[in-house]
Amino acid sequence: MANDRALADRMEESPAFAEKALELSARVGLPTAEVRGQQFRGMARQARGDHGGVQDLRDSLKSAQGYGLGWETARAHNNLADATWFEEGPGEGLAVIERGVEFAERRGATFERQWLWTSSMLMLYHAGRCRRPSPAVTSSWPGPRNRAVPSWARRPPLLASSSTPARGVP
Repeated sequence: MANDRALADRMEESPAFAEKALELSARVGLPTAEVRGQQFRGMARQARGDHGGVQDLRDSLKSAQGYGLGWETARAHNNLADATWFEEGPGEGLAVIERGVEFAERRGATFERQWLWTSSMLMLYHAGRCRRPSPAVTSSWPGPRNRAVPSWARRPPLLASSSTPARGVP
């Protein structure tokens, strides 16, 4: 439910469902529910401007690694990378992506590796590590004009509040 609320751009409802998932996971021992609950709580906190949301995402990654989870660990890297990019900049977000790609490669998880790599395209561009992203990347990136996209997936706050416009942001 936290996922559904976040993806429907009803982020204000997501924390309550994330907390329920965390309570349930603790009661019956569901590691994936714990990891996802931490992620959605972190994303919701960050969407409200609470910089502590990044710590929830870091905790989620540590939990996923501690439980030995594969898909959830890759997804936790991706979500933490986005949050880190928004808070600290694209270079720091890329470092998280690179650790996630290394994790996926060690596990032989080719889908997760490719998914993480694809997620890095705009970070690479904003970090100055590529000249120009392909039109497929920039046209599909959820910019602030696309209201069908959840608020947490729109322009990163770090870039939106910058005194100089970010290169390549629609």
